[in-house]
Amino acid sequence: MTEINLQVRELIDDWADEFTLIEQTKESIADLLGKTRTIEELQEEIATAKEKLAVSEQLKEKLQLELEELKAGSDFSQFNGIDSEKKRLWRDVKSVEDDIWHVFSVLDRPLRKLQRVIVDNKHILDSYVANPLNALLEDHTLEIVNILQKLRLNVEDGTLGFVDKEKEKILSRIDELSKLALAAKQAKYREMRGAMRIIDEQLRSTKVLQDIDNVIYKINHTQEQIARNAERLTALQEQESKIALGGLKTTVAERLSKISGKDVQVV
Repeated sequence: MTEINLQVRELIDDWADEFTLIEQTKESIADLLGKTRTIEELQEEIATAKEKLAVSEQLKEKLQLELEELKAGSDFSQFNGIDSEKKRLWRDVKSVEDDIWHVFSVLDRPLRKLQRVIVDNKHILDSYVANPLNALLEDHTLEIVNILQKLRLNVEDGTLGFVDKEKEKILSRIDELSKLALAAKQAKYREMRGAMRIIDEQLRSTKVLQDIDNVIYKINHTQEQIARNAERLTALQEQESKIALGGLKTTVAERLSKISGKDVQVV
């Protein structure tokens, strides 16, 4: 009876080992199947990400070609011509503005002193002290000429307290600013400002510039999509590479071979 019990226990122990191996194998197979499904899902997502990336890259190429065609067209050539004219005119305007600032810079201190003395046309004097450019542009009757004559009198009689060398410099500058000279500067400045407004209006009404801006906006937006798709693709590929099936397949094959007594290969 004791011998029979021992044999039964040995059988139970052997079966327990077999049962444990079977359970472990089932778990390994379930793990293998789960990871395989995950890889298949990742591969589908990778394929989709590659497709989206390719579509975005093709769209970018198409938009870049459209941009090149716009820039090669006659409308853009005309725009460039107008823009070049604006830059040339702006240099001329700046030159005139610098000249006006320069001629009035010598008179800035004397005119400020005159502000404490003069009564008539004081608002005009104040405007010239604040900004000679705008003041000359708005001084249609050139009242500044009369103000400069009052400045001359106050400089000559010593009311404003300038010494001989200062007087000479101030009076010389007043002599340069005759009504005729100021009228010429005013007319030239107004003409250039008017021409600048016309050019600005032409540039604003040029449709090709808006078309180019729209295409550039689309290119930038598409480039952002490309970056996002590429980042997504890289993340998916890295995620796939971290799932190792080789070792798990080997384990399953070995356990199945042991259970069945035959050589089993898991592919």
